[in-house]
Amino acid sequence: MTDRLLFITQYFAPAWGYGGPPIVLYRLTRELVNLGFSITVITTDSLDGRRQKSGKEIIDGVKVFRFPTVSNCLAYKFKLFYVPFIRRKIKNMLAGSKFVFFSDLRAVLNWQVYPLVKSMGIPYGIFTFGQIPYDSGMKGQIKKVFDKLWVSDFVTSAKFRFCQTEHEREMYRQFSIAKENTQLLLLPVDSHSGKKTGNKKNFRKRFGISETDFLLLYVGRLNKLKGIDSIIRSVRGLRNKHNITLLIVGRDDGCEGQLRQEAGIEAGKCIIFAGPLYEDAVYEAYRNADCFIVTPRFFEETSTAALEALSCGIPVITSEQSEIPYLEEYKAGIIVKDISRLDTAILTMMLQRDKYKKGTINLIRNKYDSSKIAKRFVSFLT
Repeated sequence: MTDRLLFITQYFAPAWGYGGPPIVLYRLTRELVNLGFSITVITTDSLDGRRQKSGKEIIDGVKVFRFPTVSNCLAYKFKLFYVPFIRRKIKNMLAGSKFVFFSDLRAVLNWQVYPLVKSMGIPYGIFTFGQIPYDSGMKGQIKKVFDKLWVSDFVTSAKFRFCQTEHEREMYRQFSIAKENTQLLLLPVDSHSGKKTGNKKNFRKRFGISETDFLLLYVGRLNKLKGIDSIIRSVRGLRNKHNITLLIVGRDDGCEGQLRQEAGIEAGKCIIFAGPLYEDAVYEAYRNADCFIVTPRFFEETSTAALEALSCGIPVITSEQSEIPYLEEYKAGIIVKDISRLDTAILTMMLQRDKYKKGTINLIRNKYDSSKIAKRFVSFLT
């Protein structure tokens, strides 16, 4: 009999506007189907600013059930996903599952569903996706209240607690979880090294970028916590002596106006805001960049976008807050430990890009390949 695994997530393919989690879960579940598992995903109808059609569909062998949220606006703008009567709707679907896996940590959907899973005696696991740390201000205080009310029980009652990095592994101590009771699982990535790069001249012309400029690429939400302002300041400082352009790709998460002010007169010139790009369009950006850069000021663990850039043969500059295990071991990029020296890292990459580029594909193939990650995931279940 085929083992049946069930995943609970607020968003699933093709809800790429929500960043890394739906991409990671899509790749993992697809590979699990290839390994012979029966995979069911319970999710919402949130796509981006729009809704996806509710009901059942099959994506690459994965059975996906979408349920309507009360408000797609609350889901998209504030990540508040609430599905009325979800327990009653999915109780029969849960029956017979060998394991259940939850995406994210403090999601309302998890709060709704996990007590039912627990009461049915189904062992479950959690993918926190870098969400353990507390934010500053009111948002952080709200998280602490949630943790006392239900999240601590949600974490301590779990059978599996997956983490992307050793840092995230340590963060589980916040819930008194010892290292040996966590499972280190790197993020799955598909290799894109063999795919053709679009015409570089046409790509740069579309965004008004000089063919001779060193092109830095950022892909992600335009949020204060992402540290994009630090990248902008470094590029503005270097631009006086070097031909360099920063292409910023992603949806506004409330701070695009501030970032444009930071860019000043360089906005639209050497600092370009491209808006969100998905699927083939964002991969064209990866393949035409000279370097990917992400330097958040808040620990969010591994950047999915950075891994995708690496899969296209593009080296990465990142910070400890967005750690990529094995990056420097494979000489595929630079980890900046002091953000005040970001400009030095960029200059180093400009001068030695070819050296760093050599290790990118090997890093992805050896450590992050989707099929290998799925097999490692399965090894934890046996």
